[in-house]
Amino acid sequence: MRLREVLLSGAFSLGVTSLCHAGTIYMTGSDAVRSSVEAAISTAGVVYTAVPTTTTYQVACGDVYKLYSGTLVGGAGTTVIKIHWSGSEAGINDVAAGTLETFIDDSIADGLPHNGAPPVTTIHSVDLAFADNEQVISRTKTPAIATDTKVAVIPYVFVRNNGLWTGTDVCDWQVRAALGGFCQRWVFSGNPANVNDYVYVSGRDNQSGPRVNIFCLVHWGVFTIPTQIEMNAAGTMLDVPLGSGNYAGDFGYARGCALAGTMGANTVAMADLWNGVVGYSVIAYLSRADANTAVANGAVELTYCCHAETPQNVKTCVYPLWGYEHIFLRNSASTEGQNVYNKLVAGIPTFLDGTTAISLTAMLASRNGPCADCH
Repeated sequence: MRLREVLLSGAFSLGVTSLCHAGTIYMTGSDAVRSSVEAAISTAGVVYTAVPTTTTYQVACGDVYKLYSGTLVGGAGTTVIKIHWSGSEAGINDVAAGTLETFIDDSIADGLPHNGAPPVTTIHSVDLAFADNEQVISRTKTPAIATDTKVAVIPYVFVRNNGLWTGTDVCDWQVRAALGGFCQRWVFSGNPANVNDYVYVSGRDNQSGPRVNIFCLVHWGVFTIPTQIEMNAAGTMLDVPLGSGNYAGDFGYARGCALAGTMGANTVAMADLWNGVVGYSVIAYLSRADANTAVANGAVELTYCCHAETPQNVKTCVYPLWGYEHIFLRNSASTEGQNVYNKLVAGIPTFLDGTTAISLTAMLASRNGPCADCH
């Protein structure tokens, strides 16, 4: 694959090489190991021979476009890697079904960081994708992706907001009750008098890997329709779409960081616009990294069936809410795409932090399937 050659004004003074493209690799999917992926690409000798020129456009939390340019280890000429983190389910669909994604256009590759969306984009098929969930439990089961490697373990955490329910532990049957909607607080508190207000789940949309894994692990059902809510950072329950009057249903946040930003809200005296009462409570499922953000914003981390999420508890299966992070390679990917895939598979484990993403070699437990008990 060869892109049209673009000569940028002043490109050489910026250290950007726009001539002699060896090829372009397009990458998308989950951002759960984004920091490790980007560290592997940016560290000389792992993917590129030297630190690559990097152009970044940051749209919102988690919505990042990247363009890297340099010479691959063992390669020749200039290879460009373009990334747009689109989400786990979207990534699987991109690689398996050939769905097109939006990337930075070569013409604005200036080697600088930018705020906002890229002003010029290109639409292209995807070579590599990351996902928190396996294809067998995704919405895109066919055609099967031939090349799939696990590169890390991602822990998930439940948090609660500052609502009427003030507990610190949650179990799978309570989560299922809340996902079903109209879950009175007594289900969580154990107090039969708590029948006048409700506990809700605020979660992710159906393109989310954490949603797939949590629905699987708490035995709700990956494709079972949930009743979830959204609220803003002030604790106001939102209708989706705005103005529709629909305050609960099968909707959720596209990005975990956006959900995490709402979970510090105090809803003790806020209107429950779905049930018409005053005061409600919210729980949310998040990756470990996004849960850290939620707690920093004022949310309370919950134990799961009396077990805390810690790296050691995940490694030994004392804490069961975790899933594998996968990297998928398109069946018809170029040799260059396969080379980048292999370099990332080998390089990513070096940059895992052991907390928000745990290396496979550190695990003392495993799963035989995505919904199986760990052992």
